[in-house]
Amino acid sequence: MSPPERGTERKKSYLLDTNVLLHDPEALFNFQENDVYLPLEVVVELDKFKKGSEERNVHAREACHRLEELTRESNLALKRDLAEGIPLTPQGGKLFFLTSSLPENVEKSAYFDDRIIYRAQRLREQHPDSDTCVVTKDVNLRIRLRLMGVRAEDYLFDKAVLDLNEFFNRQVKFETSAEVIDTFHKEGAVLPPGEIISRLEEGQYLILKNESQSALGRYHHGKILKLKYTGKAVEKVEPRNYSQRFLLDSCLDENTKIVAGLGKAGTGKTVLALAAGLCQVINEGQQRYKKIIIFRPTIESGKELGFLPGELEEKISPHFQPINTALRVIMGDAAVDYAGLGEWIDYRPINFVRGDTFHNQYIVVDEAQNFTPKEIKQIGTRLGENSKMVLIGDPFQIDNPYLDEKSNGLTVMTDRFRGKVPGFSYVILDRVERSKEAQIFADYL
Repeated sequence: MSPPERGTERKKSYLLDTNVLLHDPEALFNFQENDVYLPLEVVVELDKFKKGSEERNVHAREACHRLEELTRESNLALKRDLAEGIPLTPQGGKLFFLTSSLPENVEKSAYFDDRIIYRAQRLREQHPDSDTCVVTKDVNLRIRLRLMGVRAEDYLFDKAVLDLNEFFNRQVKFETSAEVIDTFHKEGAVLPPGEIISRLEEGQYLILKNESQSALGRYHHGKILKLKYTGKAVEKVEPRNYSQRFLLDSCLDENTKIVAGLGKAGTGKTVLALAAGLCQVINEGQQRYKKIIIFRPTIESGKELGFLPGELEEKISPHFQPINTALRVIMGDAAVDYAGLGEWIDYRPINFVRGDTFHNQYIVVDEAQNFTPKEIKQIGTRLGENSKMVLIGDPFQIDNPYLDEKSNGLTVMTDRFRGKVPGFSYVILDRVERSKEAQIFADYL
């Protein structure tokens, strides 16, 4: 559920499911002047998730701490505090607990959802003048509630608002006059023609076209500038299309500190990001960073690293095999066995990022669409002096069961940063270069 706007016609009553607090322990405070209702069953269920090191376990503990602080500060020993509600927001929002006993058939039901449905129906009956809504991440529960006439919505506060399909198909090529392109090539910069300036945003890459003439540029501070990247091979890797040139330009630009590369499988994201990183780590005269640090998702099928056999290196090795494949493309088959490679590249699971700081590092977050926004924030807030962060992934190919196209870290970060954050750029890679067959699978399935 997105945060409601102030000034709406009547106050709303939001009943939160457990999965909302497991997703965002700060959700209680995101409903402005409206009332938030929390069933006692949600508090009980939170307790079941407190143990463990997965993100939802951490969030369960954080949510319990928030509730403990609220109830302690409100002195719930006084019954009037329960009736009047606990203040949540400056706009007047309050928290209420639903603690009345349940009917025997609901109490004995094996399905937790039955308790939520009963609480929602009772809340709507008790507050007929309020717009009652259940906020839950559970799709099937939302369907059941709507079939029973109860309003139900997803929690959208931390989701991206952009339409990904429209975003991927946004205009990159702009028709202009031959004079504009000639000026661009001669001077390396040009003011954007009036007919296209309203369609550009800060940091955007674009192509100026006029019949057979073309020019690649980037919109920055009111001008279209020539790319700093010349188009030459980087660590023997040559770009095959304009979007790959755009990505290399971002990765090699010392003034761009955060890069997002969004594209389907086979568009060259990982190879290009690593090639640009190696160029700036190992080549004399081009060294900007001391090391490449690579993050990839390491939890599959709900299993944590601690439950997998072997030492840490053995546990994470299968997850980083695609990185080794990319390094072979860049440096040859002997690259992965090269004794000095460990001096340049460090593989990291996100489980061990807390408390660390990365100075003079080139950070690559591969498969970033399988990280949550909070995990991306966790990595990003560790950036120290003279470090760069490159996030790459396919927001349409998500393996994390708790994320979707609009809630994953790559999409959310791109949506919130684009056109607003200095030193950020994004590139959409829409052409599969792995093979013609790979392009077919990407397009038709």
